[in-house]
Formats: sequence, structure tokens, C-alpha cells
Amino acid sequence: MNMMVTSPCCGQCGCSPCQCGCPPNPCAPPPSFWAFQMCKSYQDVKCLTALVQQIVNDYLATGAPLVLKGITDGSPAPAGIVGELFEGGVTVNVPLSASQNVQTVNLGTLQPGDWDCLATIYAGAAFCSFMAAVLQPVPAGVSTSMAGFAEDLDTTGTGSSFSVVCLPARALITVPTPMVFQISTIAPAAGQLTMYLHARRLR
Repeated sequence: MNMMVTSPCCGQCGCSPCQCGCPPNPCAPPPSFWAFQMCKSYQDVKCLTALVQQIVNDYLATGAPLVLKGITDGSPAPAGIVGELFEGGVTVNVPLSASQNVQTVNLGTLQPGDWDCLATIYAGAAFCSFMAAVLQPVPAGVSTSMAGFAEDLDTTGTGSSFSVVCLPARALITVPTPMVFQISTIAPAAGQLTMYLHARRLR
């Protein structure tokens, strides 16, 4: 027997009143055993769909984000969703200094979650003979000080540049967390450097 039924017809569900969702058809014949079983399965799927929707609605009512799958359409992940990208950058004016000069920069505030973090520093000219950066203080939940440094830089050339990649860190935080760095420099000449923080939300 080859029987194809895409949806039940009125009278096949065996319910009173009819639950098929079709216009009433009082002339429909009594359902066969197989038609009745197929319609029962159809009703079970409808009930399961309604149950899943109710679970989703109850979860959304708590205010927690619901992630059923990752972002797959090439668009940026929204704030609070896995894959969210945080980027902060600050340009620092470095004065001429024969001794160590210390400045504080805030690269932004990470929101609660689980983040992978990386900081980088770039200068278009090697005007520093020494440069170091470190989280100060290290916030609660951040796994490293994200320290990075460069020394014995050649400041005699022209057109040279330098960049520093700091230690990566995991930020597992429950409150908004400012990422504040101390930058120390010794500079035979004044100049500018730019520090960046890149973070990707894991949870």
C-alpha cells in the first residue's frame, strides 16, 4: 500500500470536536486505523512544538540570552552573544624622558562573560629605547597581567617602527570590568604610540 498524507483531513483525527484544523466536514468517513495513527502522530508533533515554544518563552522571560546556534550569516555577533568582538584603542603621547615615564590608559570596559583578550602596541617610529605595558591592577577574573615590553630599541634610524604583542589573557568576569594599563617608557625623543585591546566573547 502506498499512502501519502501531508496533513490530516477533517474527521481523521478521531477527536470530538475535530482538531485537524480544517473546515468542518460532517460527511467525512470514519478514519481508518492507519489514518488515525498518522493523525495521532501529527497531533503529537504539534504538542511537542507547543511544548518547545513554551520552554523558550519561559526561558526568555528570565531575561537571559538564548543562543540556539552560532552566527552563520556573516554578520557580527550582537552584544551579549557568543562571538561578540570588543575592540578598544588609545593613542598615547609619549614625552621625551631620560628616565622612566609612566602613564595610565583605559582601553575600555568588558561586560560580564568569558572573554579571550589580546593587547598590542604600535608606534610608527622607534623613538623609545624602552617601553613596557601591564594591567594595573589586574582585575578579578583576568588570568594574566597581559604584560608586554620592548627594550634596546634602535632610535638612531629614520622611518623605523615597532610593535609589541602582550601576553594573552582569559577574562572570566561577573561585573563590568575596566581594562586599565600602565605604560612605561624611556624616550630620547617625544612621539606617539597606540595601544589596542581585542577581545572575543566565548560565553
